[in-house]
Amino acid sequence: MNLNPIPFKGLAVTNSQAGVSLSRFEFLLGLWVIWRLPLLLALLYFFAPDEFIWLATITAIHLVGTLPERLVFFLVIALALGGCFVLAQRLPARRWRFLLPFVFAFGLFWGLFQLVPGLPPLIAALLLTGVLAINTISTPELVNFMSNKPGRLIANFIFGFAVGLSELLLLKPLLLWLFRLPQTSKVLKTFEVFAGYILVPGLAALMLDPYSLSDLHRMIFPNPAVQLLAHENYSWTELDLERRVLYASGYGTNYLHAFDLDKPDQPPRLSPVENGYAQGFAYNPVEQEIYLYNVLTYHLLTLDATSLELKKSEATKPLSPGDVWVAWDSFSDSLVIASEADEQVGVPTIIVDRPTGQLRAELNLDPGNIALHPTRPWLYMSFLRRVNELVVYDLEQQRIIKRTSAPERLDRLIFAPGEQGIELFASAPLDSTVLRFDSETLERKDSLKTLFGGRAIAVDASRNWLLCGSLVTHQLEVIDLSTEQRVAAYYLGPWLRTIVLDSRAGVAYVSSHGGLFAVQYAE
Repeated sequence: MNLNPIPFKGLAVTNSQAGVSLSRFEFLLGLWVIWRLPLLLALLYFFAPDEFIWLATITAIHLVGTLPERLVFFLVIALALGGCFVLAQRLPARRWRFLLPFVFAFGLFWGLFQLVPGLPPLIAALLLTGVLAINTISTPELVNFMSNKPGRLIANFIFGFAVGLSELLLLKPLLLWLFRLPQTSKVLKTFEVFAGYILVPGLAALMLDPYSLSDLHRMIFPNPAVQLLAHENYSWTELDLERRVLYASGYGTNYLHAFDLDKPDQPPRLSPVENGYAQGFAYNPVEQEIYLYNVLTYHLLTLDATSLELKKSEATKPLSPGDVWVAWDSFSDSLVIASEADEQVGVPTIIVDRPTGQLRAELNLDPGNIALHPTRPWLYMSFLRRVNELVVYDLEQQRIIKRTSAPERLDRLIFAPGEQGIELFASAPLDSTVLRFDSETLERKDSLKTLFGGRAIAVDASRNWLLCGSLVTHQLEVIDLSTEQRVAAYYLGPWLRTIVLDSRAGVAYVSSHGGLFAVQYAE
């Protein structure tokens, strides 16, 4: 059937040859569609809430961390769709020339999301095939649809209110509606190719689940030195080498996990106590106790480290909402409970007497990470937001005794022996460096370049090696501190968080968003 389009009364905001008399509403609507994305981006840049920034940061990290895998899938999909379109043009039947690319695309996307689980395959296949169809449909059919009611009303509504989606998914209809391009326009022909070869393959690659891509990477490129102990969202870990137990908690589980290091293939033991998906906890090897803060009930939980049963539950002052760290100081026998304070309400940090549970101090400090000096009752704090400092708090004197300026979003803190005493290592992911300080004076000594986004850190003192896990690249890097050269690198998974070492066995246990890994980094 040969469709002859009727005269199309598009907005024609930028086409002086269109010959269309615009109403004030049509003119303003057209300007809104043209300028809304720049305006929205400007507003977000200056006034974006913390929740939006957090979501955008996580999304960007996941995209950058799986960029090579996504590029490979993009190229494969683009070549497959392009080849199908070329072959379809050779078919004698017009109907099959039209239908074959979409049938092929549906099967391709359904199989892709079976291979890389995430979005339901049927939904992904329908969505992507629909975008492909809308952007490759013939121009006369689109013109006729958008020139008559209710098609014109539908187009006005969609392009007027679907901010971002119409620009991303409906490029060809949007161009016709907005600029009234001629049916023979080279721009329209370009966007027909753009949809098939760039837009839809790009959307498919962006929609792939980062965790599934990471799993696929390890399956295609297996490394015998890397073992996935558990597929869960873990954060903090503590290691007891005498009892051969690794403890882990995080947002992926409401219960503390205990792994038997001598039986890594067995599932972990689970504590029966709900902990509110605690990100952090503290381990007391002397009393064989584990301390967690339940952010849902505002209770400090004390677990028996052997049985994982609840020994004590004490109500505490509600902390500022945010990720919570817990640390036990053996010198003052006190517990530090500190929130990153996503919102500046309430008290971000409290110090509690361990034996009695009594409150010792409240601090108006919201650290992004905390660490305790191995030989003094000193609490070290770094900050992810609001404060660009490194602060030392004396737990016995209950006052800040040292502070120094630090790079923005200073992160993980650890201690390691140096040539002139104990040194403090601090990771700065934004600069991809690890800073070294004198732990007594906070004098900065030097810095080490690490892999991009290096965050989680640990030091093997026996080998003088630094292990650094990236927030972005999914890699664990081993650096010789003597030469500052890379010894090895291992691909693990997204968002590496903490590292604890069994240096005698040469094994690193690394927690991440996607699982808990054991890495044989040395023999």
